[in-house]
Amino acid sequence: MKNPKISCLPSFLILLAIIIFIPVCSIIIHQATPRHQPVPITKPETTEVKPSVSDIKVPVEIESWRWISDPNFAGDGAIKWMGVLKNNTDKYISNVKVELIVYDKSGKITTTDSTYSNPLAPSGTAAFDGYADYYGTEDKAGVRIIRINYSY
Repeated sequence: MKNPKISCLPSFLILLAIIIFIPVCSIIIHQATPRHQPVPITKPETTEVKPSVSDIKVPVEIESWRWISDPNFAGDGAIKWMGVLKNNTDKYISNVKVELIVYDKSGKITTTDSTYSNPLAPSGTAAFDGYADYYGTEDKAGVRIIRINYSY
């Protein structure tokens, strides 16, 4: 009969060799692996792309407009303003509310007014016009679209 202490000895030695061998090999491999320097993080170069006015699709645009100061209109004077809108959609538009803003030489608003356009067919145009208060200090003016009312 075999001695149980002797028969366990080879298994014990194998287990001991595995327990020592794996960590030692891991340390050797880890030390032998070349170290990489960290790559500095830099901000990527970017080019800002700004859309041009022709790239922006708006449903309605102010195709043209103008204003005239008439100090003699109806005794007190008035600012007559008019323009043409363009429908860039395939939908019928009942009307468009357009606002006039008038400024004096210092850039202060002297008066505002709003009006509604005539109906616009798909891809069509329509006129607008209005009268604003006259003060005699008008220097510059601008118009903008306030609301678009679609036909349903």
